[in-house]
Amino acid sequence: SRWPTPHALFLQLKEQHPQNPIILANLAWIEAHDQRPKAAWEIYQQALSCLCAPHFSPLQWDGMEDFLLPFGAQAMYLHWQRLQFQWGNQPEKLADAFRQLLLWHLLLLGAELALYSGQADYAMQAYENAAALFPELNFTKALKAELTLQMGKYNEAIDLFSAYLQEDALNHRVWLGLFT
Repeated sequence: SRWPTPHALFLQLKEQHPQNPIILANLAWIEAHDQRPKAAWEIYQQALSCLCAPHFSPLQWDGMEDFLLPFGAQAMYLHWQRLQFQWGNQPEKLADAFRQLLLWHLLLLGAELALYSGQADYAMQAYENAAALFPELNFTKALKAELTLQMGKYNEAIDLFSAYLQEDALNHRVWLGLFT
């Protein structure tokens, strides 16, 4: 094939930028979806370590277009735009907000990876932590409600879906959760 596979591309990017948590998050996602959960988990842990390292500055890029967005990052991109508008003239606050946004994304990825290996409690804690970081990104609550339903806690799941429905009545995940 003329084009590299996503896996090959992100392995190459990882070699060039081994401390970039976004590249690592993308690679972990690819590893998981290619049925390599152990490699995915190890790379996810590396991404968390890089994000928490004191030398990491999320503002080393001029904007989100300067690096590859994590897979499924539409909400992250839109929220990043809002944070830039809110904190754009205060670089330290913007860097902290962006670091928290990256952590939010990594927590969701970690929950997904934990679910692949049957670690529902870890996934639930990750969803709760993500929801606490950015309550306004309320679809995280829908993910928590879905997991609660999968765990067989039906009454609690109905309560979570119903509460979420009050916040976002147009989200199809809520309706699917309530009526499946």
